[in-house]
Amino acid sequence: MLQSVSGSVYRDSDRDGARGGEAGVEGTKVELRDHDGAVVATATTGTDGSYSFNRVPSGTYEVVVVADGGELAKAVATGDPDSTKDGRASVSVDPGAPSVTGLDFGYYRPASVGDRVWYDLDGDGVQGADEPGAEGVKVTLVDASGQPARDVLGTEVAPVTTDAKGRYSFEKLAAGSYTVKFEVPGGTAAAATGAGGDASADSNGPDAAVTLAEGESNGSIDLGLVGEGSVGSLVWLDSNQNGAADPGEPGIPGVAVTVTWAGPDGKFGTDDDRPHSVTTDANGEYRVDRLFPGEYSVALGDVAGPSAAVGDGAAVSLQTFEPERGALTGDKTIDVSSGGAFALKSRLTLAPGEMENLRHNFGFAVPIDLSLTKKAVGESARKSGDEVVYRLEAANRGPGTATGVKVEDRLPKGLTFVSADRPYDSAMGVWDVGTLAPGKSAEISIVARATGGGGLVNEAEIAAADQKDVDSTPGNGVASEDDAASATVTVKPAPKPTPSPSPSPSAEPTSPEPTSPTAAPTQPTPTSPTAAPTSSPTPSTSSPATPSPTTSSPTPSASSSSAGTASPSAASPSAASPSAVSPGPTASDQTNGPAPSADSADPRRDGANHGGSNRDGMNRGGEASGDGRDGAEAPLTATPRKAPLARAGASVGHQVAAAAILTVIGVLIVVARRRKGR
Repeated sequence: MLQSVSGSVYRDSDRDGARGGEAGVEGTKVELRDHDGAVVATATTGTDGSYSFNRVPSGTYEVVVVADGGELAKAVATGDPDSTKDGRASVSVDPGAPSVTGLDFGYYRPASVGDRVWYDLDGDGVQGADEPGAEGVKVTLVDASGQPARDVLGTEVAPVTTDAKGRYSFEKLAAGSYTVKFEVPGGTAAAATGAGGDASADSNGPDAAVTLAEGESNGSIDLGLVGEGSVGSLVWLDSNQNGAADPGEPGIPGVAVTVTWAGPDGKFGTDDDRPHSVTTDANGEYRVDRLFPGEYSVALGDVAGPSAAVGDGAAVSLQTFEPERGALTGDKTIDVSSGGAFALKSRLTLAPGEMENLRHNFGFAVPIDLSLTKKAVGESARKSGDEVVYRLEAANRGPGTATGVKVEDRLPKGLTFVSADRPYDSAMGVWDVGTLAPGKSAEISIVARATGGGGLVNEAEIAAADQKDVDSTPGNGVASEDDAASATVTVKPAPKPTPSPSPSPSAEPTSPEPTSPTAAPTQPTPTSPTAAPTSSPTPSTSSPATPSPTTSSPTPSASSSSAGTASPSAASPSAASPSAVSPGPTASDQTNGPAPSADSADPRRDGANHGGSNRDGMNRGGEASGDGRDGAEAPLTATPRKAPLARAGASVGHQVAAAAILTVIGVLIVVARRRKGR
């Protein structure tokens, strides 16, 4: 006998697993399968949710509710005939047994809630098409009592985390009131709620309340995140190029600054990179806020700033401070002659707890170009004791202003500092130039006295400046650089004093040097003898050849007596001999003695007065000796005078001639005396 199998599919709104007047689910497919799983019959629920399989042969079967479409696609089985709550139930058909009925299947249509968490880059509280989702944000669902929610099956709903696109959802929820709680990541804050008037796009805040109906799917509970990070702050003109923003150094306005976030993936160059562009203000300051934790780059774009800060004509700029590396002291040089842009980037990281970096400064300077020239004014050759004037010129070809300029110029040995027309430390050899504007120069004149001889090289160099020189380094001692110069002067040594020629050695007589000779007053000097002597004495041939070097040439004169005559008999034979009279100056006298004057031939001017008074010590025969004869005249001598240097060159010929004349006169006087004696 064939039997029937029947039941219903209904909405288990109270989730109790039993149909109590609850509406059926129409159009649901139900299958009858044999013990091998083969479908032997198919039915579709009616308006009341009922189904029926008729004329079922005896055997064991399974009734299966096919809930893969329609109203039950997302429904949850809450009641089965066998309590398995899987939409399946086993049934046995016996020929003698009554038909099988009441195979009811209860389903509950669960609710869901979700949406996304996003980075609100502009902070407006509204999801923007280009604003990326925040991955890894924790979201928790609690019920009306604040306890963890449970799904339709009574299972506690676990917290979830947002995916790569910032999305989340809670499924299989029973109708009721819930609160969606977002855990706001460190370094961020919740965006404003209800800012745009569109529930599907506005931020709902970190604790969003929601009421769900059976089967409701609410996809509008979202959260916008606003970054709490900041990056700034200064782009300045580092006038002294020390890498520090010193008081008085101006900021550079109008510099384009771009702060770029690497995005949620932390990689630069990908689609989620997010730039923020600002411009430095009048003080050279910049700032970008609402930044999220992550990796950043800071780039400066407009390089006209450093040039404009010092006026037109600046061709290059120096980066003196970079946040990543600190003071660079001219590490990077930028050509701005074309007024174009450059890209200088630095990196930084913002992390929760360290979301503010307002020390991201950039220092720039305009370089200088110092040069030094030096020359010695006047003749290059000097002699010891002369003054030497050096002229130094320090110049700055720019384009920046040079400050703290000092020139070192140490005078070499052989030069003694006298004066300078500018402040100059002669002890240290330093000229303090100070400040040189672009295209300007300064000069100094240094006066020194030459005290040594030879070639004196005076070297000078620019020893210090606050700025970096484009082609030289102050104080490095490299003579080939244009900040070094030298000048050479030649100093002749002072001449040594020429010593006076030493006279030939001679015996110094004791008699005083004769003064100007005078003629004897009582006896005129005979001019020419009237008669030749009968027996002229023969002069010694040796006497003229070997005259005494110590005697001058006395002129013989008549002996002084009361009668004015001399007795021939009283005359000493030796007195008549030419050898008794000095023949004249010797060769030594001619060399070293005084040059004879024009009247030296006059025997009266010779100073050898042999008559008259004996006061001069020269008259040896003025009185008769004890034997009654006239005193014999001893040869006269005079102390030779050491000739001055100026008369050392007197004519030898004149002296020889004078000596010869004196000798002849002496012989004539002797002959005359003898003739008178006869």
